Amino acid sequence: RAHPALGWQNLTETTSRIIGGREVRKRTKYPFFVRWGGCGGTLIYPDIVLTAAHCMGEMMNPVIISAHHIGDIIDSEVEKINVFDMVRHPDYKSHTVKHETLGTITVLVNDILLLQLERPASQFNRRALSINTNNKVPV
Repeated sequence: RAHPALGWQNLTETTSRIIGGREVRKRTKYPFFVRWGGCGGTLIYPDIVLTAAHCMGEMMNPVIISAHHIGDIIDSEVEKINVFDMVRHPDYKSHTVKHETLGTITVLVNDILLLQLERPASQFNRRALSINTNNKVPV
């Protein structure tokens, strides 16, 4: 349950929300963005997606590549690929704590999950996100 002091609300229906940003007009600007169930992820290799471990639950197939809106799952411009395997960070932990202002909150540690896709993303010339390897340049 969300805390009203943070400006969150409990949503009874699926909605598209952008917080602290603006909507992307051209889907091709971020072709590495994927949707997996109710979570987002990043294509870091043609057949590997980086997402959050707390999203792991029931197998949610398929991954939908370049889906920027909730309605995009039926759009002909997206590519759908099933998940073949998942690897969760070995030290992932999820626990609740009492916070004096916020009440009970969930703390996630090492919230990392890799998804291996059944095949590489290829339709519409998708490309994976380049990872910053220079530790002197912040992301």
